[in-house]
Amino acid sequence: MRKVTTAQAKRDFQIAFLTKFRIERSPLNTGWLVILGEGLAEGFLVDAARKEQRVFKSLDGAVSALEDIGFNIDALFKG
Repeated sequence: MRKVTTAQAKRDFQIAFLTKFRIERSPLNTGWLVILGEGLAEGFLVDAARKEQRVFKSLDGAVSALEDIGFNIDALFKG
């Protein structure tokens, strides 16, 4: 799975390459991961300096990161 920084995600969102995301619990249940895109283009949101997965302590943090990229989030649901 590829690694995507916030800057890369913003660029991809602006050119309509990035249209999907999901939020998942981290493997050790220490927080939440943001996965951007789907299929072969799928990637984790990572810290720009360390290039490590960003683990958000709350759903609010994950949603804020997605809104910073450009997504408009009105609801969260399990489907």
